Amino acid sequence: MTLRRMSGLTATAASAFTALSLMAATPANADENNPHIEPDVTTTVQVEAETPELDAPANDPQPADVAAQPSAVNYTLDDIQQFTWNPDEEWTVDIDGQITAETGAQTIQKLFDMARANPEHDIVMRINSPGGVTASGLAIWDAMHAIPNTVHTLCSGTAASMGSYLCMGNSSGETVVTPGLMTMTHNSRMMIPPQRGSIMVTDGVLETVRLQTEILKGFMCGSTDALADNPRRCDVIGSMFSSEDFWATPEELKAIGLVDHILYPEGFNHNGQKTGRDTLCSRDEPRAISLCNALHAQDEVDARRENEALKENEVIADNQTAPAPSLGL
Repeated sequence: MTLRRMSGLTATAASAFTALSLMAATPANADENNPHIEPDVTTTVQVEAETPELDAPANDPQPADVAAQPSAVNYTLDDIQQFTWNPDEEWTVDIDGQITAETGAQTIQKLFDMARANPEHDIVMRINSPGGVTASGLAIWDAMHAIPNTVHTLCSGTAASMGSYLCMGNSSGETVVTPGLMTMTHNSRMMIPPQRGSIMVTDGVLETVRLQTEILKGFMCGSTDALADNPRRCDVIGSMFSSEDFWATPEELKAIGLVDHILYPEGFNHNGQKTGRDTLCSRDEPRAISLCNALHAQDEVDARRENEALKENEVIADNQTAPAPSLGL
């Protein structure tokens, strides 16, 4: 009974509160027959003011910033000279010691990584090698010329056999060496380790040696500028390839055109020293004699071309100074 009575009182109170609310919201001049309740403007405005504004639609995501393109970097001779003692490790490839299949693969991989990082950045390959596996050296040479980067070679210490071919076969067209460099060339060889019993050298092995030697001759012939107009250019360069080792100084190789710059110390005194051409022509070896004769023949070609150019310039000058013909009336 108590609970039911409380429920009834609660319902009655709620009904009374509702009636009072309607009476307060009804305007005084409302039509009794049409008790329409007008909404309170103040209440409406307040509700609208309290209504939270919807967040503006998020802007379309901006495209990611395009990565800046790497800039081109070209080394000068002064830059390359500093690589002898202060190299830029990121753009330096060192071939120090024998050229093996492993070192060849590592060198090629580093060249390719550099080319992908920046195809317009020069690379310096520092070489101090007595040579090694011909096939691995040829693969390095191919990689040097396959990538778009310019590969300079800086050779010091020793550049012999395959090391000399890489030293002079760069893609920059300029070979830079130190004055104390020892260089040696010879034909391709098959290194056969000592063993007991007979060693069979098949025709296939000999053919491989011959082909590798011809390829190396082509490399050296294509990188020589001093004998560019000599009809025996490739034959002369081929004379450096024989079963015997051909050692040469940097100055002698510069006279031939296989070396472009020798990094002498500042203030070095050359007085009293023979030129590389003089020392080359003073040697009694057949290959040195052949190279010396080729240089003399090239001198004749250069002198003939110089005379032809002078005569041509004289003809042009005469035509420009000749008086114009007068027209007779």
